[in-house]
Amino acid sequence: MSAKGITSGYIPLSTTLIFDEIYDVISRPQCEGGVFSMGLTYFGHPVACATALKNVEIIEREGLLGNAHAVGAYMQASGQGLRDLPMVGDMRGHGVMMAVDLVADKTTRAGLARQMGLTARCLPNASARA
Repeated sequence: MSAKGITSGYIPLSTTLIFDEIYDVISRPQCEGGVFSMGLTYFGHPVACATALKNVEIIEREGLLGNAHAVGAYMQASGQGLRDLPMVGDMRGHGVMMAVDLVADKTTRAGLARQMGLTARCLPNASARA
């Protein structure tokens, strides 16, 4: 969990995850009396950090990570059947993230979106925004 996940997007906060070997190097003072100091204006903002702590508490209490793992495994297994469709050139993913490449021709992998104007059909005002 990092960035939006740590607060579920309720308030901006991000994290940096590093291995101990890296921390051991970058946490050493660069000069006599130096300290490890990096951040921005809202670095460690108390409201964002309190939101993150409460959000992590909810995630743990409600077992959301275990649920996402189970749902993701089901989704990935169920999604494999998409590969047999004539308009699916590729399907890949992990957990609850999945990408499906739509194609007009599986052999050439010619994109479906250009031939059929899929974007225009999904978003009627897309051409006006482009």
